[in-house]
Amino acid sequence: GEININSGGGSDNESTENTESTEEISKKGIKAGVNIIVENGKVNIDSLEDSIHSNGDITINLGEFSITSADDGIHADNIINIDNGLINISKSYEGMEGKTININDGEVNVTSSDDGINISDPNSDSTTNAGFGTVIDGSLNIKCGKLTVNASAYGLDSNGSINLSGGVVIVNGPENSGNGALDY
Repeated sequence: GEININSGGGSDNESTENTESTEEISKKGIKAGVNIIVENGKVNIDSLEDSIHSNGDITINLGEFSITSADDGIHADNIINIDNGLINISKSYEGMEGKTININDGEVNVTSSDDGINISDPNSDSTTNAGFGTVIDGSLNIKCGKLTVNASAYGLDSNGSINLSGGVVIVNGPENSGNGALDY
């Protein structure tokens, strides 16, 4: 099947604010408190906040994703597993963000105005690594597939480690002179 979601629009749409309502309305595309698992299908998301967001894990086993976001394309507080599929994040602040991201196969294309891939832990009491940033027990693991990143900041930014055991990684950018293609 095919799912089309527009939750506020990441395509330069302006949001309007209702001053009479005290209830906060989420502008995320797909959101879960625990886990998101996608087995297959075609998913099109245009969102003002994260397009796919989980407070736990996200697993994509197969499918075709077209994502436009004014925030993160795919965000998990814990683990993102990409086992296969085609993921096109054509606009985002950060393309993918999680404590651990495993790209096991498939094709992932990311365009971001900040980091393309960011490994961080929002719940961590992390330590500082000699003034170079925080260090976490997380990693970016690329085993197979193809990852292409067009980033204005860091292409691959890990506050833990980066492990590449197979596949193809292409990083274009960054545009900001204080950033690099890889930061780990």
